[in-house]
Amino acid sequence: MSIHARIIRRSTICVCLMAFTPPVFAGFDVTFWELGTAVTHHANFDFDVTDQIQNPFIYTSLSAMGQNSVSADYDLSWLIESGHGVFHADVEQHIRDPEFRTQAVNVIHILPTEPLRVTLTGLLTYAHTPGDEASFNFNASVRDLATNQVVLSDQN
Repeated sequence: MSIHARIIRRSTICVCLMAFTPPVFAGFDVTFWELGTAVTHHANFDFDVTDQIQNPFIYTSLSAMGQNSVSADYDLSWLIESGHGVFHADVEQHIRDPEFRTQAVNVIHILPTEPLRVTLTGLLTYAHTPGDEASFNFNASVRDLATNQVVLSDQN
């Protein structure tokens, strides 16, 4: 019997670049985010999602169904005036039953007030039953929200 399990981690950072006269201060601000985890099995699901922006933001999101779980530890903070921010998430996923899907989704909209350098790094930790089939997806991208064009994208 072949067991198929999927583990997906999507991490998307969206940069909103607008055509306007920049304000007096330099840097950026976070205008929107959606951070969270989900475990699904057919029509059943467990999820934990937040869209309430806080600075700093330290939080653990956990979703689980049976032995299948996904957690994301968030440590996010930024200084608007200096243009420096740390957006860190450690994601851990476990799938033990067939046909389950775990997912961590991180969408952050950043409004820069000057040219902005964005560095994306990520690490995915996972565990599944030995011998089971599994597919893994890690995606990080930067998108210009004014034109909806992808500026930077990397997927493994």
